[in-house]
Amino acid sequence: MQRTKRPLSFLLAVLMIVSMFAAVPFTASAAATGSYGGLNWTIDDDGVLTFSGSGAIPQEFYQTPVKLAKRSDIKKIIINESVTSIGDNGLSELSNLTDLVFTSAPTLSEGVFRNCGKLVNVTLPEGMTTIPYLAFYWVNTLTSIKLPSTITNIAGQAFYMTSMLKRITLPTTATVGGSAFEAFGNTYKTFVFLGAPRSFRDGELAYLDGTDTVCVPEDCEYYYPGGTRQILTPNPDYADQIDEDDLAEAREMYEYDINEYDYSWYADELIEDVENPFALGEEPIEPYTLPIENGVACPGAFGGARTVVYTAADLAAANNVTDKITAIGTVEFSAGCKAAIDEARAAYDALTDTQKPLVDNYDTLTAAETAYANLKNQADQAAAAKVTGLIDAIGTVEYTDACKAKIDAARAAYDALTDTQKALVTNAADLAAAEDAYAALAPATDTPVYVKVTSEPEDWSGDYLIVYEDEDGDKAFNGSADEMNGSGNFIEVTISEGKIESNDSTDAAKVTIAPFDDGYSIKTVSESYIGG
Repeated sequence: MQRTKRPLSFLLAVLMIVSMFAAVPFTASAAATGSYGGLNWTIDDDGVLTFSGSGAIPQEFYQTPVKLAKRSDIKKIIINESVTSIGDNGLSELSNLTDLVFTSAPTLSEGVFRNCGKLVNVTLPEGMTTIPYLAFYWVNTLTSIKLPSTITNIAGQAFYMTSMLKRITLPTTATVGGSAFEAFGNTYKTFVFLGAPRSFRDGELAYLDGTDTVCVPEDCEYYYPGGTRQILTPNPDYADQIDEDDLAEAREMYEYDINEYDYSWYADELIEDVENPFALGEEPIEPYTLPIENGVACPGAFGGARTVVYTAADLAAANNVTDKITAIGTVEFSAGCKAAIDEARAAYDALTDTQKPLVDNYDTLTAAETAYANLKNQADQAAAAKVTGLIDAIGTVEYTDACKAKIDAARAAYDALTDTQKALVTNAADLAAAEDAYAALAPATDTPVYVKVTSEPEDWSGDYLIVYEDEDGDKAFNGSADEMNGSGNFIEVTISEGKIESNDSTDAAKVTIAPFDDGYSIKTVSESYIGG
């Protein structure tokens, strides 16, 4: 095999590159540091790559010192002041990068963050003017981005194949290049243009479809710069044989199949045995503008996307809701947090269909609702688990004060739960069974009875019933009259083994015998005395 001599200049260039990075200290488990001209960089143990100093991040920086420092460990990049630019593909291919933080506005180059497949948090700084070609190519985890008001140009395919990107907020000063946000498989995108009204040129975002929404301020226009279009014209050799109706029908058929270049399909009906009676010509189209209308697709600029035209009042209403959502902050299981979430939700639901797409943090609201629901579920589970434990702690039911205390504590805790929490207590039936078992263990109590007097007592003091025993039914004087005539002033009673059970009815009919002078008095419940 023949050897090829390399020029001396190439060898010197290689030596310069090697010497530039040869002194980079790196230990597998420790932080890495280095410099490039006046630019300094560090990678700490938490995977934070920080740029400081003055200068440019070089082209394909990730392939040189960062490669030595395990670029797959990089999770966050901080670009501090005085970083002037980032070269082509400079910070691409960082597979675990999630956060980008800028404190300066460097000039970005092509493919700068290409294939950073976990990037989710990006805030580009004010002062940045251009998003270059393939800048965020295939960053499939990025769901929303708000571009600074200073952006004037978004290059073609800048966000190409960023398929999860659903919301883009950008200034009206920004012109959008071809396929800048095109991605296959994405379900929908919402574009919100903020700023003064402008004319959107033909072809701008023309690849959008009916699942997408474009929001623009009122008084925006669609602008077509003019041009030509292809039409059928009569072949000069047969022009006198083709009338206007024939030409109109042929042109209509051509419009139906614009890619058909064999015009003989209509020849037989016009001129027998003649091929191609038509030629392909051009017709000029003058420049024109059209107002962009609310709810009407603007195919030239926005493809088939739904167009939302908003007013200053619409934007103010949406910004008010945005502020309420931001005020939710960190979600916690508290009444205050729940009130903030409910207030934001009510405010959002009250917006019109024109205003809702202008709320740029609606996903934050839905995430907060989900997070609060999860926290509530955890709290419900914990409350139910506590009661479940109290019921389990009852154990074998005994007729003791300690067991009764456990049952009462479990019952009180269960009754204090919400209906949702009660449904999570899996042993609630055990509590009811324990209560029933405890009641069954209680000793029986004797029911007071009236006993038939069969012999004269030494002391008659006490409560008595005056009873008539009769084969048609036993009766007791009810104390309603001084005379006991048995004609109606009685109640029916049941005598069993010489006893009558004490109850409300019999107790209301009793008489009380008490000592009085040398004898006794007999008094009814109604304080009437019987006898003289």
